[in-house]
Amino acid sequence: MRESHRSTRTGHSYAFGSSRKLRSRVAVVAALALANASANAHTKAIGYHNAGTPGSVTFWYQSWHPCVAPFLEGSFNLVGINGNTYPSTTVPFTLSTCTKPPLLVDGINNFFACSSNPNGFCATDEDASGGTKWQGVTMTGLQAGEYQFTYIPIANPSADWEPATPGVLSNTFVITDEYIDDCPTDAAILNTGYDHLNGGVLPVGTIDPRWTVVADPFAGTVEPRPATVITRHPAWAAPDAASQWISGYPTSVQTQNGNYVFETTFCILPGVNLAAATLQIGMRGDDACFASINGGSEFHTGDAFTSASLTIGNYSLASIGGVIGPNTLRIRVQNIFNVAMGLDLVASVLASPNGTAERPECCRGVGALQGQIFKDINGNGVRDVGDTPLVGRTVLLQSLTGLNVLYEAKTDVTGFYNFAGVPQGTYVLTQPIGSSWIQTAPPTVGHTVTLQGIQGIAGLDFGNERPLVQPRSKGFRH
Repeated sequence: MRESHRSTRTGHSYAFGSSRKLRSRVAVVAALALANASANAHTKAIGYHNAGTPGSVTFWYQSWHPCVAPFLEGSFNLVGINGNTYPSTTVPFTLSTCTKPPLLVDGINNFFACSSNPNGFCATDEDASGGTKWQGVTMTGLQAGEYQFTYIPIANPSADWEPATPGVLSNTFVITDEYIDDCPTDAAILNTGYDHLNGGVLPVGTIDPRWTVVADPFAGTVEPRPATVITRHPAWAAPDAASQWISGYPTSVQTQNGNYVFETTFCILPGVNLAAATLQIGMRGDDACFASINGGSEFHTGDAFTSASLTIGNYSLASIGGVIGPNTLRIRVQNIFNVAMGLDLVASVLASPNGTAERPECCRGVGALQGQIFKDINGNGVRDVGDTPLVGRTVLLQSLTGLNVLYEAKTDVTGFYNFAGVPQGTYVLTQPIGSSWIQTAPPTVGHTVTLQGIQGIAGLDFGNERPLVQPRSKGFRH
């Protein structure tokens, strides 16, 4: 098996979907210089989280003083910098609590002043003896980018909220889209063939960008590649509500016995109790299917492909190896009788009531592209009976502006090429072609496509003719 695409910038193998969208939990540009912090540092920590709607973020300051009764003091100013157009906005603190906000997790999105790292943050509290008072403010209309914040104390601040270090007064940081988007949810849907953009299910023949084929028994196929929504085999039960049967390619007919492995990703935000969060899962596969998480032991066995109803299992994430952050749900489908192969799955990650599961568009809001390169025997630009796949051909994924080559893919033994885990945006797909071939499809230089997030676009085919006599004017030549 070969990898489906590689970076032409580095020359190394690369899969778009190999890691979570770049979004360090708190990417500090000029670290908050909480210098010389000690037990007399009255304002000792800063943290933030999404406030529950897109573009809204709540910022919290923690005081070193114990909380006898919470009270508010001062204001918070935020302004976008370095290309971020967010206007300077000052808002008085409006939120107060003696209980640590549950979505703040030390070292993830809550950081402390500390003498051991005077030019930055510490992930843990050096002054664990005190500090049970928080005041907060919610800012709206934010976008991902770099910001400068300024803490504005009152004229004669109390000891509780007196800023003890310059870094607390004003500094800069980057807020990533994890905190800008309305990412928290009580239930993240993982169903096969589910349309995350529009709801409902994906049509048969389309690709499912949320489910990726990472292994199969064929030596000549390319992984990773997106799974395909297929017409169910006549022997199979109908798919469950809000799901579809998927397979490794656009047909249920898979005569090669062995293991076909599918993966999807879900994320858990900071603050969740993994013992209370659950994975609810039911599935059927031809001929058998088994679930695991994060490389651990298989914990759920699916029903027979003929089963009219699914057996739903409920598993504590802590008991099956779930973690804060990204998690990989892996389904191993075993083909035993060399007839057909497919998977139908319904699953949800339940992390209520604090909304600490993460919506798929935030966790891995990427798409997939797929097409086929074929030998166009009669040169009509259409794949007809008798036209054969072309193996080992290169397809380039290029930017719309400047046509910089971003990544490339190779066609496999079936003539298919795949790009999995592609960020949203507009791209141009082209193929290098030798002088003895003529491109008959598409009639232009390539395909221009726009991905809107969790979307799969298939049918991006290329037809190539190799005429008996050397080139005539029809078609497109590179």
